Amino acid sequence: MRVPRGLRTRLVVGFVLVTALGALTTAALTFGQARSAILERVQSSAVHDLRTQIDSLALDLPSDPDQAGLRALTLQLDRAGGSRGWRTAASLHDGPLVVAASAAPALPAQLRSATATATTALVQRFQRDGRPWLAIAVPVRDAARPAARPPLVVFASFSLAAQQRDVDSLVTAARAGALPVALAATLQRDTAVLRDMEARARAGSPPTSPTSCARRWPR
Repeated sequence: MRVPRGLRTRLVVGFVLVTALGALTTAALTFGQARSAILERVQSSAVHDLRTQIDSLALDLPSDPDQAGLRALTLQLDRAGGSRGWRTAASLHDGPLVVAASAAPALPAQLRSATATATTALVQRFQRDGRPWLAIAVPVRDAARPAARPPLVVFASFSLAAQQRDVDSLVTAARAGALPVALAATLQRDTAVLRDMEARARAGSPPTSPTSCARRWPR
């Protein structure tokens, strides 16, 4: 007895759909993990580099720097941004932002308000003009009063467009390769299973594991 062609077609389509769903689910999880890994790496690296620059440059600042001193600090930090192209600003005692550039860096209001009680670095990803950005706030303690609330906060922000392109390239590569490969493998495997079923049916022997679930298939 042969497996009816209509049933065979339905079985192949069913297997393909299940595998496609599994491949898409796996791909979605992979994309999420890859995106998180990329952004976490960029975030950690940026915070480390900014803190290192601040630790080096803040040594030359007086306990209560004036605007000229803060402007000089942000100018040097802007130059140290490298390929990130970050823009920085400094705020003393919750005062206005002091910048070296003509305009302050893009900063979400939520991050600025959070620095009122912060003693460690804060980061926030946000959207600007439809593009992802990263903002950083680093409180700077007064060495003469280490237990007191940090009087100075340095901010920086920069675009994550390059990282977004990396994520987009992962998505494109997966769409072009991962899913078709998974479907091709499934078609090959399931066709072999169905051929084995037909061979067993012709020989009059019942199917065995792992194809024993075929007993419940409709005739």
